[in-house]
Parts: sequence; structure tokens; C-alpha cells
Amino acid sequence: MITETTYYRASLFLPMLTPVLAWVEPVRVMAPKLAMTLGASLMLMLPYLMFALLLSTWMTGKTQAAVRRAMYYAPVLLIPFVGLWFLLIALVAGPRNVFSVIPTLLWLTPITLIIGYCYVLPVVLIRVVASRARFIAPA
Repeated sequence: MITETTYYRASLFLPMLTPVLAWVEPVRVMAPKLAMTLGASLMLMLPYLMFALLLSTWMTGKTQAAVRRAMYYAPVLLIPFVGLWFLLIALVAGPRNVFSVIPTLLWLTPITLIIGYCYVLPVVLIRVVASRARFIAPA
């Protein structure tokens, strides 16, 4: 039996496995657009890794209620990391490119929220089922 915090901490790092699918042969052959999309998500792995490490570290010693709340807000909390990442890329490309990142962030923010909550919802539902099946220790 694991604790709820351990479950959420492990679930933070699972999205980092998704881009690996882009390198699986059947995906690259059958669905080139999917493979391209998954490959492009590699670019977001560094800010996500920083976010996951910080949130995972923050979870230490927190109550299960606080950890659960953090998981509900995780997609919103990720947005500044993604924004800073794209700003850094624009700065490296040249100072005049800084403002060109604004349109990218305007369409990337809702996409980040949608994808984030599409991940958080199953994680929470699995936690509920696993708790009822006694795989996760009660609070």
C-alpha cells in the first residue's frame, strides 16, 4: 500500500514518458502527425521536469489535502514554467524576438490547460478507485 502523496509524486513524472512514443516504429510509420506532435513535446520536457521536481519537493511533509489541491491546480501552475521557457528561447534567438513569443503563449496557454486537465482527471479518478480498492492508504 502506498500513500496518496507517493501516488501523486509518481504521477507527476509519467507525462515525461509520452514523447518516447514518438520514437516507437509503428507510431512513426502509421501516424506521422502524431509522431511529430509527440516529438515536438520533447521541447517542453525541460520546463515540465523543473516544474515536476519543484512540486515533488514541495510535497514533502505536506498534508494529503494540500497535495491533492496542488494536483488540481498543477496545469495552472505549469503555465509560468512554459512561458519562461519560451521567453528564454526567444531571448537566445535575439532580443528583438522577445515580443514574438506572445502569440505563441496566447495559443499555448489554453492548450497547456486542456492537456494538463486531460491528464489530471484520470490521475484523480485512478486515485479514487485505488483508494477504494485499498491500494492507496487512507488519509
